[in-house]
Amino acid sequence: MVVNGIRNKHHRSIAGSDTLLRMVAKRFVSRHGMCHADYQHLRFNLNLLANLIERFREITGRQTTTAAEMICPQNFDEIIKATKDIAGFASNGHIRAPSYVLMLFKELRLKLAEPDKKQPNFSILMSSSWAVDVGDAAALQLKESKITKTAEIPQTSDIRIFCESLREKINSLTKKIKKGASADLWRKLAEAVLAYIITFNRRRPTEAATMTLKDLDQMEKGVDSYTRELQLSQGDEHVLKTLARVMLRGKRARPVPVILTPEVQEALHSLIDFREAGMVASSNPFVFALNSKGSNGYIRGLDALRVTVEALSDKLQHPERLRSTNLRKEIATTAQVLGLNEADFEVLCRWMGHTEAVHLRHYRQNFRGHQVTQMAPLLFAMEEGSVPQQKGTALKDVTYDRHTSNSERNKDNEEGDIRQEEDDDADQVPAVAGKSNERNYSKFSKEEEKAVRKLFQASILGGKLPGKKQILLGISGNQTLAARS
Repeated sequence: MVVNGIRNKHHRSIAGSDTLLRMVAKRFVSRHGMCHADYQHLRFNLNLLANLIERFREITGRQTTTAAEMICPQNFDEIIKATKDIAGFASNGHIRAPSYVLMLFKELRLKLAEPDKKQPNFSILMSSSWAVDVGDAAALQLKESKITKTAEIPQTSDIRIFCESLREKINSLTKKIKKGASADLWRKLAEAVLAYIITFNRRRPTEAATMTLKDLDQMEKGVDSYTRELQLSQGDEHVLKTLARVMLRGKRARPVPVILTPEVQEALHSLIDFREAGMVASSNPFVFALNSKGSNGYIRGLDALRVTVEALSDKLQHPERLRSTNLRKEIATTAQVLGLNEADFEVLCRWMGHTEAVHLRHYRQNFRGHQVTQMAPLLFAMEEGSVPQQKGTALKDVTYDRHTSNSERNKDNEEGDIRQEEDDDADQVPAVAGKSNERNYSKFSKEEEKAVRKLFQASILGGKLPGKKQILLGISGNQTLAARS
């Protein structure tokens, strides 16, 4: 079934007839099990290796070379040439697909050379020469592309509009399918529900798309005896009674959770009840099943998300950013603002189904607003030498005095002198009956100065004067400044 899914007929023929490639596939299945979600990964790797063998045959002229015959030290130079052809090495040094180089290294060294005990020297040669010939250049280009690439984090307004529109669409389709189910209506509802689950839970598309009927049967909802002993608040109990959780198989067989809202729960029950009317094969184990030609496959999460985004593109400012990976980067980046402690950070990583190292290296982006507002006070404080006096202070609470340049300081001093002259002139004006020229100014205390800097930190960094409404709102909500006007 895996090999038959390879579209290129030449690659499909090579993967199906090569003994070593078939051994690699069997080892993969025995290690990961018969999980349909992993078939795409295995199919891609087999297709890549078959492509390498095809290119190798074209370069050497040996049209019957197998994978076992190819992986020997004498053929290493030809393998490098074939790899450059597949990855698209250009004369100017640019590589069209540098990730292919890293994938082929892993496949050749770990999956082909390891089972074939007759070629121990090939693994040594791969470790010593592969990086020099192609590996280092590919890795360097991948790193540089991450530096120059702009993070395309979805806009909050787009996510809100998209989720609201999807909920309305799900409720509408659920009502329609109860009145009269059809294959087309069932497919539309399945795609809408799948897209919403991916967006709301920030899940990988394949994880949500491969939800099985067995997974849904084990849905958890309500307050159990153990949770009741924790004496949760009424609000938490209401959440547990309203929302449901389903555990799915994630990457590397990690269990990952999915939260289902009430409208999604109702829609899922409708999908189950009308599977027969939706032309879904009875042998199909997936909730979001392909309802065509008796297929046992599932609707791809990427396709469902793309179709629903395109349908709502007129309402969105940047619909191209609403992709699963960008949504996962968005939650990882936004979490920086919350100041999560170690336990909260672990909860977030477990929810997303990856390790803390992967979270920091691949998903968390350099959020400009967070970096500038957090680091600028520290840098200014280091410049003026006030860090030792703030020992034990959290990064977000660091204060500083030297927030303006020398030219701005001179300008402020000049304005202060002018105001002082105006005050002196005012003191010389004769007093009017019933009125007093005396001005009751009080100097700001250190606590008040610290509160002002913290409250209007963004305006100070931007060199802008906060408006009257912002000042009054800030003062009214701050106990330290409550006596000020």
